[in-house]
Amino acid sequence: MTHKLNSTLAFCLLSASFSAYALGPRVPDPIPTVITKGIVPIGLKTVAKGFVAPVTATFAPNDRNHLFVAEQNGKIWSIQVSDDQGGAKRLFANLGGLGLNLGCFGINYDERGLFGLAFHPNYRRNGLVYTYQSRPHAGSAGDCSVSGIPDHDNVVTEWKVKKPGSNKAKIDLSSGREVLREAHPQFNHNGGELRFGPDGMLYISIGDGGNADDQGPGHSLPNGNAQDLSNLNGKILRVDPMPGSGLPGYRIPGDNPFVNTAGARGEIWAYGFRNPYKMSFDGSTGKLYVADVGQNDVEEIDSVERGGNYGWPVKEGTFAFDQNGTADGFVTADVISGFVDPIAEHDHCIPPANLVGPCPQKEGVAIVGGFVYRGKAIKNLRGLYVFGNYSTDFSTSDGRLLYLDNQNQVKEFRIDGKARLGMSVLDIGQDARGELYVLGKSGATASNIGITDPRNKSGAIRKLVPHKSSESGKGTANPKPMNTTPTGPY
Repeated sequence: MTHKLNSTLAFCLLSASFSAYALGPRVPDPIPTVITKGIVPIGLKTVAKGFVAPVTATFAPNDRNHLFVAEQNGKIWSIQVSDDQGGAKRLFANLGGLGLNLGCFGINYDERGLFGLAFHPNYRRNGLVYTYQSRPHAGSAGDCSVSGIPDHDNVVTEWKVKKPGSNKAKIDLSSGREVLREAHPQFNHNGGELRFGPDGMLYISIGDGGNADDQGPGHSLPNGNAQDLSNLNGKILRVDPMPGSGLPGYRIPGDNPFVNTAGARGEIWAYGFRNPYKMSFDGSTGKLYVADVGQNDVEEIDSVERGGNYGWPVKEGTFAFDQNGTADGFVTADVISGFVDPIAEHDHCIPPANLVGPCPQKEGVAIVGGFVYRGKAIKNLRGLYVFGNYSTDFSTSDGRLLYLDNQNQVKEFRIDGKARLGMSVLDIGQDARGELYVLGKSGATASNIGITDPRNKSGAIRKLVPHKSSESGKGTANPKPMNTTPTGPY
């Protein structure tokens, strides 16, 4: 059981310097257990290809035939996923002209762009859809450099769709209404997920502001943005996007945890995140899961509760985190209480012999959150959380498709005919039937990661399907659902 801190006490803690802890030395291999293949086998079916960095895939309410896929460069596609016409795609919107010129440091890599896409629960009636996109910030060069001026703004926009629910549905580009705008200090750690919860509210994930260690220009002292309740960085927000009169373009629900806390932003639902790039609700239980991208050591999966503090940058996963001044931060073996620990985690390290310094990145460098599987096609997978990791190294397209077993241990899927995916994982998508898709692309090299290069159309959508020898769902034991109890104390 977790125990909630009184919201006023939680805010007062912000004035206490958690960084005042006397921390021990770096732990080079924080989780010695290596990720192994699990007992669940699957197949993968390519549904559509030819995308530029497909970063999110979702469905519209009451539409069982289409998957909507957003590319980082601003295009949104409607993909036919019904059995008889799988793979046909049609442009739903092109928002590229509203965004930034993507590409940092001359390598066509960027963490800005179009990342969030969510349809209103009453979409078939009101035709509303929401996006989360990086836009230019007034007075900023937007060139990925670190300065005292925000690099860009992250903007949540409401759009009206023409002919919603039909095969000719398309966003009306003249209908855009700004819901929320966040001035983001650096180019990275944008978060960017949008999800409507079972309560009908819109949940928004925003990263800590970028740079590293939650430090530098635009980051709060002494404990970073993620621990500062007076700003939106490093948070999960919960708002009603249907506006009142005037600005802002949303309403703050009265039962949000910090509505009555002096100096705190009422939009905040939970805090202490580094880069909550992906999140999802379990369609059966309503639980909210966030995959928070770690820095150099630990990736984590959090079961998010109202008012919870998930630790960053005081902790990374279950480990204490040393911000280490102007050098790279690292995890230590020190025990720090007072935070919600993740339900699961894995590190980056498969250590060579006699490891002393930082570990080579071989397990996976950036977690990509997914969903608790509630589909019908793969019986052995029901009730388990499916997710991925971008790659074992930033210089290769070596993504991994993973799941949590019933002991919350991270396992890698056995994939028909494949040792690995052969692409970088950018998202796990879900259709209206609860079936899952892995989105990714190839083309990463040490000199040109190529994620945002418009010439690189290696992006593909692959559906998780039954293992060839077990189309009926037989062939392996049916695992128990995952354990949702945090691995450490609140």
